[in-house]
Amino acid sequence: METSRIAFRPLTWDDLPFFTALHADPVVARYLMSGKPRSEVETREWLERVMSWYPDGLGHMGAVLKETGQLVGRCGLQYFEVEQGVRRARAFFGPGSAPAEVSTARVIEVGYTFHPSVWGRGLATEAALLMRDHGFARGEEQIMAVIHAENAASIRVAERIGLSHRGDLELSGRTFRRYQVTRAEWERLARAPSSR
Repeated sequence: METSRIAFRPLTWDDLPFFTALHADPVVARYLMSGKPRSEVETREWLERVMSWYPDGLGHMGAVLKETGQLVGRCGLQYFEVEQGVRRARAFFGPGSAPAEVSTARVIEVGYTFHPSVWGRGLATEAALLMRDHGFARGEEQIMAVIHAENAASIRVAERIGLSHRGDLELSGRTFRRYQVTRAEWERLARAPSSR
């Protein structure tokens, strides 16, 4: 999978040092699930979980700049379980992650995290657009993005790729906004003249 500027490849254990440093950066971590820098152990657990989803065609991929061959971040589709039948739903990261007594539906999320050195270049939008389309091509009925309310840059990315705010979710004890697009909305976007 690739865009005009980014090649995507599966993550490997060789990528652990890069993501350990990225996830430990307080500027980056403030918008991750817990809002706190992650330890190497936490990043190792995250990487193991993401790689376990590859047989299902999901999981974040390494984003490599074509012009330099440099790994600059990650983007992809990942599992969430979203609580059903309540006004303020909780979300849980990964299949089987919700408590047994909680009724949930599996929802696929497009997520992206890039190194601060490449912020502001439109790479996240480029990557997320590709992954959104990949999700619908594989048969998903909806794609969401779970974004912290103060993360204005990621909100702009979600809106640029056609997702709109559909309420809030509680994740790891914090409030996040839920941005979403359905298959029908995506099909209308595909038919509309491009304004990008």
